[in-house]
Amino acid sequence: MDYVGRSDLKTVKSLEAVKSALSLEGLPLYAALYAHELLVKLLPLNLPLPDVFTLYRWLIENLHSGAPIAPLLRRFEVGLFSELGMAIDMSSTGRGEALEAGQMYQFHYKFGLRPYYGDIPKQTPMLFVEGQVALNYHSSQWTDKQVLSLAKELHRNWLDGLLNGKPIASRRLLPQQPFQGERHLGVPIFRSL
Repeated sequence: MDYVGRSDLKTVKSLEAVKSALSLEGLPLYAALYAHELLVKLLPLNLPLPDVFTLYRWLIENLHSGAPIAPLLRRFEVGLFSELGMAIDMSSTGRGEALEAGQMYQFHYKFGLRPYYGDIPKQTPMLFVEGQVALNYHSSQWTDKQVLSLAKELHRNWLDGLLNGKPIASRRLLPQQPFQGERHLGVPIFRSL
């Protein structure tokens, strides 16, 4: 691919296709637009990130195959966070302690997971999560409905933090389903079913 131009906005002079184009319609198209918007807003300019391209191509191919959209988007987001060096750690507490399956934890953007014993936190957490659900998230159990629900809520808030509250316009194209589950102190709770 060849570019021309003096500013950050370049013009593509020539490019060569890797393979034939895939056509998306409906929700898969909207999901691809969402992923593309995340890439545009989160990736640094002029920094080669070949694994991000591979991740994006994987998403587009799977959207084209008719696979369920929610697990694909959550896996894409996890991969993107990792490539950006902003991965969400659900494998241990913020202090590096192993998680206990039956213990409830509070998750904070800055501090990660902290054990929760029922007291009123000094800072409102992003969410509360049982250790087993956090471990299932960490091991990528995308067929688990609780893990998908946790990932949707967690990633939405994580992205809001990464983008400093800038809106993601393409979210409006995807089905909107606010969290309907249990809450504590107004914060979503994710427990094993």
